[in-house]
Amino acid sequence: MMSNSIKIQRIPYEEPHLLELHWTIHGEETASYFELYDNAKILNNLANALSDFPKHSADNYLYQLGSEKPEDNFSYFFSLNIFMRNHRGHDAGMDVRFVNYQEHADTRTVDFRLYTNAPQLRILGELFEKFSKLESEILFWDTHNSFVGSEDEFKSGNWKNINA
Repeated sequence: MMSNSIKIQRIPYEEPHLLELHWTIHGEETASYFELYDNAKILNNLANALSDFPKHSADNYLYQLGSEKPEDNFSYFFSLNIFMRNHRGHDAGMDVRFVNYQEHADTRTVDFRLYTNAPQLRILGELFEKFSKLESEILFWDTHNSFVGSEDEFKSGNWKNINA
């Protein structure tokens, strides 16, 4: 059984106006990969939303890009919904949805639900804040380890666990 994790690799493209982000998401028993193109504000928006999440026990954050309707002629639809799972304000969840409408796409649809807790989401917010400076290639987060840095550092495995 795999642990819930998110790895985002930043591919320098037309920065800072357009980011190419390669997402790999692992759920309890499956994993998926997709490529997302967006402006740099996505990283700031995610950092700001998660840095003090939740504000209350029913807090919810939704980020969407594109359209889920093929007739709207977007290349893809991306949705990240972060929510609280109970009224105590501790258990949280994250729904990730990616639909690719391009004819020759390797990935068509990705649907994931990851479970975590509010403190872990705040750590993820800190990672997005560091990643938004566009100085690092990799963002990695799971419930035990977190990392922002170069691909070589990530592959070495010799990185500081900021969750400790």
